[in-house]
Amino acid sequence: MSHTVFTEIELNTLIHTSNILKVKEYENYEIPSIILHNGEKAPWEPEESIAFINPHALHGVKNAFAEIEDIHIIPGFRDFCYLTMAYPGLEGFIKRERMNFSLDETKKWLNKNGSPQATRKFTDLAVCFKTSGKDSSTRQEWEVHVKDFKTETAIQAFKETYPNIPDELITHLQNNQFTPANMLVKRAGFNAAHTVKDGIHTHVVHHANSADIGRILTGNLSPTSKTGTNILGYHTEFEGEVSGVSSTATGMTEEDLRAIIQSSLSNVWNRMANFNLEHQKQTSMNKTETILHAARTQMSQEEMMLKSVKAKVYQDGKRLGAQQSFTQEFNDICNDMPDTSVIHAYAAEGSTSLSRVEPFRPIEQPAQIIPYPQQHAAL
Repeated sequence: MSHTVFTEIELNTLIHTSNILKVKEYENYEIPSIILHNGEKAPWEPEESIAFINPHALHGVKNAFAEIEDIHIIPGFRDFCYLTMAYPGLEGFIKRERMNFSLDETKKWLNKNGSPQATRKFTDLAVCFKTSGKDSSTRQEWEVHVKDFKTETAIQAFKETYPNIPDELITHLQNNQFTPANMLVKRAGFNAAHTVKDGIHTHVVHHANSADIGRILTGNLSPTSKTGTNILGYHTEFEGEVSGVSSTATGMTEEDLRAIIQSSLSNVWNRMANFNLEHQKQTSMNKTETILHAARTQMSQEEMMLKSVKAKVYQDGKRLGAQQSFTQEFNDICNDMPDTSVIHAYAAEGSTSLSRVEPFRPIEQPAQIIPYPQQHAAL
């Protein structure tokens, strides 16, 4: 007899959703499409974010989120590191590839303090196109996950998943293999359920949130070189994406869902807008645009080509072996970055959210049921 195995967060989400809706049976809805000006549909990424000038500004962000009315923090968290590679050359869109890694407890190595640590190993490559900017109401996202690093595999996956994907995106994927810079991101992720009532039905809007600390590096990933540092800058951000809706209502239309999701996003992020306001960084750029901006303002075209991932690792358009080339450098840099475990600490004394925010647990501790799959942890 087959059975479904849930991660800790997934199981807790099911339990909390049922308790909030006060029913055992309800409808689960995926993110609807958005309607473009030409009447065609496109995949939607309902996401909001706030950038900060330094990682210290993230302290207390989970507690602030828990204080929002009708928000329930889901027990459990997912903390991990990943590498985002940014590609130039698109108008109105950005393209990035993200190398996802997981901890391999069977292989230990000594960090700079001489302590044994688990090695991070490559799991998959997320290839993604998004519209430029940070407008959550019109943000498109086309994403697939591949494991063999072949462009042909990604193209096939895009065409199968999104039959109406714009031709210009496929053409860019075929022709543009130039990566001038990357961002190594250390992420502390947690989920929350936002209750929305319309007088008749109750809806639970699921928010997947993350506090991100990023280090922008030149394309060859190395933190140092003979001529000096290859670090181009730093990036700190808190972001949240709606991942779905559960509701007592049946047969809701995509228009209904878009309205509920947009209402929830506006309600929640209007409340978060003033969090550590004096430490916020005002920007209209998303992560990939931030990476490309850092490269363009600090490197010449010749330098970008010389230090690009393609120039150092990829040979003849093939990306085989790239994960082995990155793994050790990835481990070294990621473990040298600021600790994000404080995001999950208890709320400050006297806070009304104390009972809804889980206590501190060490960063990257595996979930109690099974480790949270990296491909579902992405925001």
